[in-house]
Amino acid sequence: MAPLDWKNVDLKWRVLSLPRAKSGPGYQVPLNKIALAALQVLRERSDGTGAVIRKPSGLEIHSCRRWFENCLAKAKIEDFCFHDLRHTFASRLRRNGVAIEDIARLLDHGIPELRITLRYAHCDMDRLYKAVATLETVTKTDTSPVVEFRKAEAV
Repeated sequence: MAPLDWKNVDLKWRVLSLPRAKSGPGYQVPLNKIALAALQVLRERSDGTGAVIRKPSGLEIHSCRRWFENCLAKAKIEDFCFHDLRHTFASRLRRNGVAIEDIARLLDHGIPELRITLRYAHCDMDRLYKAVATLETVTKTDTSPVVEFRKAEAV
């Protein structure tokens, strides 16, 4: 896949256009403040044309594989690949209460493919703990028992 190009980044409208996706045609991803700030730093390294990812010197980086692997080695992170970032992205969105349909759209999964999105958007254990904790509350009712048993007689 070709590197991200500045012609696919719209800082004014806060949208990143991915012209080609694994599943076919491209799609757009809205950018949050943190992504915009990172892109602004990268923008300062270039004239706004060509590849987005560049060395601090301005030299274009055409493949993320080498620099990503170098970053992992420097940070002493093992057993991690670039694709894992999609799982992190989806899981954090889900933890923050984002609707699964919106997560599917952000990952470029079709709505009929929600099962694929669920593989990416891992459920947060804290959320599951809260779910089962709702069963800890004792509720009192004023209804009588459905069946009443006779007291046993002594033999």
